[in-house]
Amino acid sequence: MALGSMTLSQEEEFRLIMRIAGGSIYSIDSWLLFCAYILLLGIHNMRNIRVVRVGLGFLFLTFLPALYGATVTWIGGSGDWNTATNWSIGALPGTNDNVVIGAGASITVTHSAGTHTVNSVQSQQAFVLSGGSLTVSNTFQASNTFTLSGGMLATATVVMINGAWLIVSGSSGTLNGVTVNGVLDVGNSYNTTVLTVTNGLVLNGTALVGNPTNYP
Repeated sequence: MALGSMTLSQEEEFRLIMRIAGGSIYSIDSWLLFCAYILLLGIHNMRNIRVVRVGLGFLFLTFLPALYGATVTWIGGSGDWNTATNWSIGALPGTNDNVVIGAGASITVTHSAGTHTVNSVQSQQAFVLSGGSLTVSNTFQASNTFTLSGGMLATATVVMINGAWLIVSGSSGTLNGVTVNGVLDVGNSYNTTVLTVTNGLVLNGTALVGNPTNYP
């Protein structure tokens, strides 16, 4: 490959590709430029097809998970969403990630603060949203109690299975554009409960609103 008046050997081209790939390239535009570079290298120097294959392979392995997300698993005991070490990737789940809180010894996962967006959540453990904002682009499937005691749940389709309920407690919880498939408990289990709804609420199931026995 010739760059101006400089000619690179196959080994040097490989090192150049890996140096570019290992640099600080974070934006989609930068990655697209890198991809274009790899394709042009292949067009103008077909003899080094193995270099092209290595470069494209690195591109797909590194770039596609950022586009389509990954499955991020809870590996901690009872704890807070905001603690990076509780997650399998050693960092908080991102916008396109699918969160799995699996079965095992009984624990409680709490989202207490911050603004976070994920693609989906599948929880087999008790989950408490007590503060901050959690946006779930698709489904929040819960087979254990889901308690909303504060903060905001946005855009999620909440699917309660195995007899689990979405239970509202306290007076500061918000559902923003949420669909609930299952039982929504507002004041049946806890008294003086207040739920704020914005951008509509779709309920495909049962609403338990208030319970005289909970009031003095």
